[in-house]
Amino acid sequence: MISFCQPHLQPHNEIAAWKDHKLVDPDGNLRRKLCAKHQRSLEIFCKTDDLCICMMCVVTGHKGHEIVELVSEREEKEKQLGKTRSEIRRRLEEREKKMKEMRNVVEQIKVS
Repeated sequence: MISFCQPHLQPHNEIAAWKDHKLVDPDGNLRRKLCAKHQRSLEIFCKTDDLCICMMCVVTGHKGHEIVELVSEREEKEKQLGKTRSEIRRRLEEREKKMKEMRNVVEQIKVS
């Protein structure tokens, strides 16, 4: 959860026990990704409360709630967003088509 300079990262590349550590690009706002209550990373999504939570929250405050991994919930939300975007595009195209038809009708009325 800490962004380190190159000398601090070197052991992760050289020491066998650390080679399987997951290294990610530095994030400018790590606080946003930590649980305000437990200062742990947000890895779980509570569907019951519609909230990102840490593993401690699962045990202490969300027993019996519907929980899923944050990554899988993100994928699901992205799918839903894609469907919503497609529907909005379809509706826009329909309205543009109707507007074009209306303009044609107006022009025909003007001509007659």
